[in-house]
Amino acid sequence: MLDPTMQAIQTSLDGLAARQRIEATNLANSETPGYTAQTVSFEDSLSSAIANGSPSQAQITNRLEPTITWAVVDASIKAEDVGHRITLLGGVDVIAMTGIADTISPAAILGLNIPVGRIGSNPATPAVWADLLLERLDR
Repeated sequence: MLDPTMQAIQTSLDGLAARQRIEATNLANSETPGYTAQTVSFEDSLSSAIANGSPSQAQITNRLEPTITWAVVDASIKAEDVGHRITLLGGVDVIAMTGIADTISPAAILGLNIPVGRIGSNPATPAVWADLLLERLDR
């Protein structure tokens, strides 16, 4: 019998596997007339596991004993919402931002006081930040 943390991790992995199966099915049927693509949400699977008495996200993260924890964050999500999700995880060490083209205020994430290690596919160097912010000023 698995302990509650391992059960939540197993449920999460099952959710990821289901997502991969559905994505493969969607790809295989992409040209089938009348086929409606299906979806599965990993986040919903994890939330369901937690809601059903499994441990919190923070407990799962702690149980994995990471040496460093990165959060991959969509830049179009409000910084306050990102901060809340990071709190649920028990905190993170570094942020990697994606979806940069979808926001006019990418620097809002800096208000969380968590280092940003990546901006899109680039390391978050001062030069990359400067280019990104200057581009936004030109809009």
